[in-house]
Amino acid sequence: MIYSWKGKFISTPIKIISFGIIICISHHGDLNAKALDTAETKRFNAALPAEVRLNPNSGKYNQSNYAIEYTISSGSTAKFLLSQQDDSLPTVDNGADPYGNYTPGPPIGGLATGPLTEVDPRIVRVVGDGPNGSYYCTGTLVAPLEVLTAGHCVHQGNGGKFYSNIAVGLGYSNGNVAYGPYKAAKLVTFSGWADSGDNAHDIALIILQSPAPSNMIYKYGMASIDPGCIPYQSVEIDFSRTFYSANFANGQNQYVTHDSNEGCHLGLLESRARTGHGSSGSAEIDPTGQFIYAVHSAEDDWYSFDPLLTRAKICFFYRYIDLGPDPTQYPHCNPPKKN
Repeated sequence: MIYSWKGKFISTPIKIISFGIIICISHHGDLNAKALDTAETKRFNAALPAEVRLNPNSGKYNQSNYAIEYTISSGSTAKFLLSQQDDSLPTVDNGADPYGNYTPGPPIGGLATGPLTEVDPRIVRVVGDGPNGSYYCTGTLVAPLEVLTAGHCVHQGNGGKFYSNIAVGLGYSNGNVAYGPYKAAKLVTFSGWADSGDNAHDIALIILQSPAPSNMIYKYGMASIDPGCIPYQSVEIDFSRTFYSANFANGQNQYVTHDSNEGCHLGLLESRARTGHGSSGSAEIDPTGQFIYAVHSAEDDWYSFDPLLTRAKICFFYRYIDLGPDPTQYPHCNPPKKN
């Protein structure tokens, strides 16, 4: 795969800073779906959908100073300080307060369509084992070995532990996968989620044991909305989000929702695109289909709340994926903090 590490500004009604955009063109192609074996079928089909209720204090912890890497084979953890551009959350709070008394929005799935007739193999089904048994989430393949998802899809949060037996199936549909399943080798999340259970930091990366096949072509890059958390005033951010959910075909097919973020609650983008259990970890993708700028975390009875990919998180992800120490490769990233 060919990667471009040259960031650029994109002129839109808002300003989006792009980081490490993957320049290959997307192509679904004819997928040779692979039937899962008996054990895999049980895990992928019978796993309960992951859910998390919004922590009313989300955004108030304000900062996630380091990333936590968990190596599954050894059970060891390592911590990585974020860049000198700290990870302070935007202080803008022009959205609705969680669990407030609002006029109800669309019902769960009211803005969703599907099932998709053409399965997108970059949208993955994440399965794992937690305290209450097997569960599933949604994730997005952002590089041959890396899947972006929600922190609560890999870690309990609030001082808890990483989950076990995590695997992903690319392009899952009705008991089949386009590629995989792939077992996780490492899990990465941020201290704001792992230590504090703050949904504003509920973001994670799954590193696979083996890469997706060479005939896979990747499209999505990651972007950070600048400056801070917007929309401002009447400016809205349009997005699409492809997901699996127990509220749709019992989680057996991909669905997509299209909406606009209506406000920001301390680093959490808000919309009415409530998609139910199992859609945790699905990515907000901009209308051009090129950039991810938030990950689905939680819902209350009216709104969906998705943590923003801050500049510091994106800079960490690209350094981590590339393993390159040269900060000049990342024009919008400052050097890492020193211990």
